[in-house]
Amino acid sequence: MSEALWIHHVTERRVGLDHLSIACAGATEVEAWRERLDEVGVAHDGVGELSYGHVLVARDPDGIVIEFFSPRVEA
Repeated sequence: MSEALWIHHVTERRVGLDHLSIACAGATEVEAWRERLDEVGVAHDGVGELSYGHVLVARDPDGIVIEFFSPRVEA
């Protein structure tokens, strides 16, 4: 995930929402969100495959980070 979309300054002195995380049922749902964001022209970093799950990060029009996340399921 790029610094450009994710980096922001978290502080207890700043009022407001830090970020919004949306739980997804699996990697397929995260990918569906990526496709939808592409359709409507929203910039994002693509789906990241991490050791603990799949994540897609974008920003809303106010600059708030929106994270679509699905934990990795062990077989």
